Amino acid sequence: MGRLPAVAMACCVACADMAATKAEPAANGAAIPANTIVEIEITQPLTSHTSHPDDLFPIRLAAPIVLDGDTVVAAGLAGQGQVIHAARAGGLGKAGELVITARYLLCGSTRLPLRSFHFDAAGTSRAGAALAVSAVVPLSGLLLKGGEVVVPAGTRATAKLAESVTLAPDCTVPAAS
Repeated sequence: MGRLPAVAMACCVACADMAATKAEPAANGAAIPANTIVEIEITQPLTSHTSHPDDLFPIRLAAPIVLDGDTVVAAGLAGQGQVIHAARAGGLGKAGELVITARYLLCGSTRLPLRSFHFDAAGTSRAGAALAVSAVVPLSGLLLKGGEVVVPAGTRATAKLAESVTLAPDCTVPAAS
């Protein structure tokens, strides 16, 4: 075999570097125990005004999964959440309602089921203002509308793995940018 020309050698090195930055392998075969806490990020805005029960929305693993000091899955895995309940804001200061949950993260062919979703978000309630105005001007409280619940894109939350998971060999995630 002859030597590769310098241009071809540089291309091979550049291609290898590019491949290394596009995807980072997870710890294939690693076992992640049930109840492992994961930090996720909601990647699309949600509101009580536009959401409906059973709507799905995208989520992403916001922080790597670390076990015994070793990163077994880097941040960036995509997954799905689901709207459980949604109700628009109404008269008399009735606030909107939005109940959501994280369903799973997907790493190659490995599905990481989630449960115990938790974050702090609440809509603005104007029920007190509605009662105060209706006491001064009868029936005018009916015209005040409560606040909608808004969960902006980028909101972080935590969830737990619903069951133990062993990562398949095809589990790779985007490299951190």
